Amino acid sequence: MKTKIESETKNGIIAKTESEIKTETEIFKTKTSPKKFFLLGSNIGHSLSPLIHTCIFDQLNLNATYNLLDTKISIGKLTRQDIKSLCLHADGFNVTSPFKSAIVPFLDQDFTDFKSANTIKIIRESGLNGKNLTIQGFSTDGQGFMLDAKRLDLDLSSVAVIGTGGAARAICFALKQNNISFDLVSQSQQRISDLFIELYANCPQQNTNLYLSEQFFNLIKNKKISYSLIINCSQNYLDLPNCYNLNYFQDIFNQNKKTKISSIGMLIYQAVLSAQIFFDIQIDLKIFDFIKQKTEKEKNILFN
Repeated sequence: MKTKIESETKNGIIAKTESEIKTETEIFKTKTSPKKFFLLGSNIGHSLSPLIHTCIFDQLNLNATYNLLDTKISIGKLTRQDIKSLCLHADGFNVTSPFKSAIVPFLDQDFTDFKSANTIKIIRESGLNGKNLTIQGFSTDGQGFMLDAKRLDLDLSSVAVIGTGGAARAICFALKQNNISFDLVSQSQQRISDLFIELYANCPQQNTNLYLSEQFFNLIKNKKISYSLIINCSQNYLDLPNCYNLNYFQDIFNQNKKTKISSIGMLIYQAVLSAQIFFDIQIDLKIFDFIKQKTEKEKNILFN
């Protein structure tokens, strides 16, 4: 049976085949126990999130499941009803590209600091069979990065952030909150200017350089500028010294090169922080080592 969110194209939803609809309907069967969590995104079949979250659930004896929701929802015409439809049979979900910023207007609380959210907690009120939903959004990208930077003892004395998407915005705000100066790099003059204004509109003048991508890479190539750490939040993997690529799978493939810094640690910390939000509990961050070893064993990989 087709649901509104899957069958109508006038609200920006791309129609799916009956087999695709049946598959997603099976995922969203009526919630009983255990609790159900998902990763919402597009083209996310490669994601390590189900493995990492399941490891956390198992280690802490949490009765929950975690699956991928790879959707073709058009973000340009995303509606609150679309989000509520996704929430009806879930207890929460994480959000990845391209929805981190697009989902913010549909949250049930003020969430203006980052203008991106990657952890959604769903609270059900009594009545209407639990369909009165409160949708809360949180950002764990920035905190996840800062925890991983501390674990890896990264040099944050001179930093450049590439990108202006959801993860980049959260990391920029985390750096700012920790009084760490950084330069901004983007392909879009408008987006980079908007992000700078959001960061520093109410602050004294900052020593922040704004670079368009082509200019930045020419300066790097000609050794006119250099950084102790480049945080690459773009979709493209960058073969640069001291580069923390959020495109972590490519990191693995190039792990024999000493200049590569894997960001899988950030992903693990994000998952732990999300679990704290989902279950309203405190989790000892020492669980990181267990999750890291389990991930390495399951995927036959090693990462720093």
